[in-house]
Amino acid sequence: LSGHDPSKFRNRTCTAGDSRSQAQCNLAVFDAALAVAAQHGVDMVVLPEAYALGALGPKTAFEPVAGDGTVACGRPSRPVQSALSCMSANYGVAVAANLFGCRSSAADCPKAERRLTEVVFSKTGELVVSYDKHHLFPNELLEVTAGPFGPTAFSLLGRRWGILICFEGVWPIIGVGGNWSQSDDLVLRQNVTELVWSIGSAIPAGLSGEVYV
Repeated sequence: LSGHDPSKFRNRTCTAGDSRSQAQCNLAVFDAALAVAAQHGVDMVVLPEAYALGALGPKTAFEPVAGDGTVACGRPSRPVQSALSCMSANYGVAVAANLFGCRSSAADCPKAERRLTEVVFSKTGELVVSYDKHHLFPNELLEVTAGPFGPTAFSLLGRRWGILICFEGVWPIIGVGGNWSQSDDLVLRQNVTELVWSIGSAIPAGLSGEVYV
């Protein structure tokens, strides 16, 4: 996914500072990646943390998270989930992706309801499960709220999967406060054998808050 300028990809026009515009441009890159995956017989693609769609900040667009079992394709109130759901159905590839989610339907999502949310779509575009990041990186606390502690697993493609989001993958081994409770719950209680792990990255200061894939 790296090395693309989405503002020049598939004739997209991206507006600086407009998080929805940036997200749509980056979703075009995701779409192209899924097309390649489908050509090679890939069953599921795991996409990066939400920063691959745009920068986290006060102007970020947080969208309501669909309910499990929903086919989000064609629902304009959830543009990112709609695009991901349509991609899954169009290419017949399951997708695990991360987005800036809102746990309310408020037009201007209050900070208490803002989440970093993992969504998993089946090969037919149905939302299998969603999970809100619990262990936030310190600077994320400025803009979003941690989801409740709720290790989340799901069954798909004949396997049992657990979900980790970026910092949560190294949480057990950090020097202060880290523990294995999330991973232990997934493996020992929920019988997980595989993980989906959407990983973000540090944002260089020179980008001034604008991040593209």
